[in-house]
Amino acid sequence: MTRLASLVLPIALVVSCGGAPSASPLDAQEAAVAFLLNQRARQQPVCVQLATGSGDLVQGLVKKNLQDPSPESLSRFAAKGISISPFSTCRASSATQTVLRVGWPATTPDGYEVPVDLLCGPLGCDGGYRVHVKGTESGLRGVGARSTWVS
Repeated sequence: MTRLASLVLPIALVVSCGGAPSASPLDAQEAAVAFLLNQRARQQPVCVQLATGSGDLVQGLVKKNLQDPSPESLSRFAAKGISISPFSTCRASSATQTVLRVGWPATTPDGYEVPVDLLCGPLGCDGGYRVHVKGTESGLRGVGARSTWVS
């Protein structure tokens, strides 16, 4: 190998590996939750369940492979100014409780699509959404949502 080639190769490797770190499905789920909660005019207690893998949808609803957010995930939400509670700590009898069931992200050409069911009980705002999440310089960000069902 010539001296020039031995200098160019390491530089090319550094340049090609220097991009933003790849996003995880949890990053996409967090971006979807942040997007939906930021769209809501009235803030209220929110209880969250996150899907842990694919196969989470049953007849278009997020119902399988659900668990509470990890302590790390709760901290990440809090760092973004988003206050959520694990589903297991919420009271089913609360009239002001909102539940988000966040599905497993599907990859798209420019990011992710995350299914999210919003359940509000007597408040009457139940509905399902597909949140479109895109990568930005600062990380993943929800950029839009389409309704998939409304009760």
